[in-house]
Amino acid sequence: MKRRGFLKGLLAVLGAPVVANEIVELAPEGPTPIAQVECEPWTYDELTPSVDLATEYATATDTTIAVQNPQLFLAGDYVHVPRTGENLLVQQSSKRLHVVRGIGGPAHDIVDEEPLWIIGNTRSNNA
Repeated sequence: MKRRGFLKGLLAVLGAPVVANEIVELAPEGPTPIAQVECEPWTYDELTPSVDLATEYATATDTTIAVQNPQLFLAGDYVHVPRTGENLLVQQSSKRLHVVRGIGGPAHDIVDEEPLWIIGNTRSNNA
């Protein structure tokens, strides 16, 4: 009985979503229910796209880049240009991306309809 109270308290403290509505203890005589929990719906039902296209030519010295879907980008995103190998750091995203060019290597010109891959970010978890 003491174990059941501990597990219920632990689940309440963790507050994590679960996929089953019953926690069971595996015993030689078979599974024994030890706690009932409510299932929470998944937070996300689809992945956010991680590739977009530049919509106009940008020289290697330009720090703003026009893209088709600026709402996909957040400040702190790392963006990779596969054709050139250049990496960018997004500082601000509005109608155009404001970026730091040439992270880890030289900056290159970006052509119209160049794919831009979001490869990661500098934000802390849950930020």
